[in-house]
Amino acid sequence: MNPSASLDRRQFLKSGARYALLAGLGGLAVTGEAKRRRLENDPNCVHLWTCADCAEFGDCAKPKAQDFRQAQRQASLRARQSTGQGP
Repeated sequence: MNPSASLDRRQFLKSGARYALLAGLGGLAVTGEAKRRRLENDPNCVHLWTCADCAEFGDCAKPKAQDFRQAQRQASLRARQSTGQGP
């Protein structure tokens, strides 16, 4: 067996694996972008189940986040009223 032939085979396998990984990463990027565009105007949040754990909660304009903020304000007011501290 010729040593240069095994080197060529090794290089072939390395480059094949490299291109397979590159194609996989490209596929993930395309899939992620397609999902982002599809869900762009979706009223429901696609990140988490609860708004309290979301990093984007402060700037989120989705109806779910607005409802959650309103519920938090009401709960805060009820808690203050029950302890005797005014609004």
